[in-house]
Amino acid sequence: MSEFLQDFWQFNIEFSLLLSVILAARYAVRKTTRTYNAYLLWLSIPVGILMAGMMSMINFSEPPVAAASYVVQSYVVQPARSVDSWGLAGAVWAGVSALLLLRLLFQHLQLRSDLRRITTRPLTGLSSSYPVVGIDKDDFSPAVYGFVQPKIYFPEQLLEQLEPDQITLIIQHEEHHIHQQHLWLNLAWDIAVCCLWFNPLAYIARQSFRHDQELFCDYLVLHKSSQGDQRSYGHALLSTVSATHSVSLLCSWKTFNQLEERIMNIKRPGSRSSKLLLTLFGAAIVGATSLYAVSASAYDAAEETIEHEHEIEN
Repeated sequence: MSEFLQDFWQFNIEFSLLLSVILAARYAVRKTTRTYNAYLLWLSIPVGILMAGMMSMINFSEPPVAAASYVVQSYVVQPARSVDSWGLAGAVWAGVSALLLLRLLFQHLQLRSDLRRITTRPLTGLSSSYPVVGIDKDDFSPAVYGFVQPKIYFPEQLLEQLEPDQITLIIQHEEHHIHQQHLWLNLAWDIAVCCLWFNPLAYIARQSFRHDQELFCDYLVLHKSSQGDQRSYGHALLSTVSATHSVSLLCSWKTFNQLEERIMNIKRPGSRSSKLLLTLFGAAIVGATSLYAVSASAYDAAEETIEHEHEIEN
């Protein structure tokens, strides 16, 4: 068990390093380019983890950067490995994680029950590749839910408040949530937070990811649209400002109170340097994670060599 916990702690350190670099790069991207570009930075998480795993398998005789290796190993890895009470720490971590995972399961079951209770009827006549059902709740925002058979939930009162072209744009926004597998990605983030409940970076990263997710869906709807569609989209956002129901388990039209930023992003001109900046930041993210993996691998190899020499001497 202690070996598993040490490996888990090592993963937490590597994952925290990756999240720290992503959040720093996200801040720079949001200040210099269109804000939807920040969503693409999150793609570096699987790439960074894969690269770190591959680099850690390589047998390096010396760490590539002595200063970075010394700081990480001396002040982070060694103290973690010297903890003797792995049993107690493991019991606390496993207990809290299990409770949070059970709560997450209960929340999904409760949400399914609530959606069935407020669902009224299938909405025909709306152009969509997925079932669109009406819901009877005044403060509810259009949303997507359903992992195997996703549905778009649309408040019936908005059918009277919005123009047909605005309804179409909202439906397209929700469809992109389904196409991008956002429900599954959000579930993965929720599970990660349950397992890394002690790491504040996990909570910050999950909320930032959901924030960027909405902006990216806005972009997918509008990147080839006319100015008329952009105006209609902005008016649709303003028309749903009273919707306050934004359950984090849903892919909701209105999430995290980002109305002003979404409207401003519609009008913000694109930047020619955005692709270059994204490439540079993505390379930095993957490089930082790989560098740490190489340093840790080199340190482990050196530790094994020293232990082997001690065994020979004895």
